[in-house]
Amino acid sequence: MIDQIGLFAPDTSFFENHESEEGFQSINEGIVAARRSHIRSVRSHGGVFFNCSLPKQYRGSNIESLRWNEMYETLDELENKLKINLHTCRLYTIEVGATISVEHLPRLYYAEWATPARVRKDLYDSGMSVTLRNKTWSFTGYDKGAEIAPIRLPKEYIPYAIRLEYRRKKSLHKLLGSSVLSPWSLTDPEIYCRLVDIWKNTFLSIPIIYTSNHLDGFHTPTEFKNSLARQGLAAIGTDQVNSAVKELEKTGIISKKNASRIRAYERSLLNSNSQVTEGTLAAELRAKVIERAEIEKNEVTTIFSL
Repeated sequence: MIDQIGLFAPDTSFFENHESEEGFQSINEGIVAARRSHIRSVRSHGGVFFNCSLPKQYRGSNIESLRWNEMYETLDELENKLKINLHTCRLYTIEVGATISVEHLPRLYYAEWATPARVRKDLYDSGMSVTLRNKTWSFTGYDKGAEIAPIRLPKEYIPYAIRLEYRRKKSLHKLLGSSVLSPWSLTDPEIYCRLVDIWKNTFLSIPIIYTSNHLDGFHTPTEFKNSLARQGLAAIGTDQVNSAVKELEKTGIISKKNASRIRAYERSLLNSNSQVTEGTLAAELRAKVIERAEIEKNEVTTIFSL
């Protein structure tokens, strides 16, 4: 499940060890960057910041992220390649992800994702990729087959594959309950399983808004109004609704208090529609995400108990 990591080495020996190699570029007054086979490094603050895709290091591709039992060999190889002790490095960002085989075009699945409170949604490549983000984390879904084209997907991902990635951008030590984190911390079974659960639970927390040609069941005028409102929200889209409310509040057409009440009503509509309907795209992907997380954690438990 581990994909990209960001780490800080508290010395600049990396550059001294590799200064004769190709791929170095001076940036701004003395800050030096090097890109070497899926590793990006920048010298700053008396040390070196690295960004590295571990599965690309290990197998040349991140169609699949690293499993727990692959972490030891991968980190050992990374240490040898960088010629630094990773135990002395601080882990500050991490990306946890998985590629999931699905029956339909990936964009149809995340077209149903509504925008959670205090989170921004960005669409890329005409809706082929979507990212939910705030200041601390981001969650991205994209079409893995389209990304690697013209290379074909492995047979186990036919007909389509959606890539789901959780990225923690800061406060990683708070998330994992440890004041000292190095890349080797990822070999800790408890930390690894915690990251798998965070990936799964973040996905499951995304509100789903269904489009439908019929109204939900209702018994009162209030339920009828809410059913109509849910259909309108699905048709227009939560992003457009939130943008309109923000603009009306900014121009003074609606008060701050009423804008807050509208957002609260929108959240109530999403929450009341949070029960995933069987047979839908959301139900399919939800089941596969839960299954993948359980497989990952069971593998760790089995191997660690040997």
